[in-house]
Amino acid sequence: MFLICKNCSQLIINENISQLIFKYDKLKEENGLLKEENDELRAKIVKLSKDKKDLESRVVEVCRERKEAEMSKKTHGFEIFAAAWDRAKAQAELFAPGVCFEKMDPVKVVYKGELVDDDQVPAEGSDDHNPCE
Repeated sequence: MFLICKNCSQLIINENISQLIFKYDKLKEENGLLKEENDELRAKIVKLSKDKKDLESRVVEVCRERKEAEMSKKTHGFEIFAAAWDRAKAQAELFAPGVCFEKMDPVKVVYKGELVDDDQVPAEGSDDHNPCE
């Protein structure tokens, strides 16, 4: 801080040079610490960005694996159904050797004496549901 003497128009220095040097060194040290902290934070940002990309890749991979597992489950269910169908058909051919089972359709149902799709059969409990007509 500088003061001007009214009588002599000279500058009077309130702080001596050693105090100014001390403040300068302290500010320089604080600046160095801030730079160091800034560098550490930048390094953390880089690491977190990499971690984020790795996690995003893992999420995509897990979603793909889940889809594959669901497809495998559906395929497995179909394979079990197909095997059971083949067994039932083979047993029917054994018990009724003169009957042709080629017209059988595992995805259709018998309704009113005909093979029809499931969606053509009224729901059980409705007034239209009478499979024996």
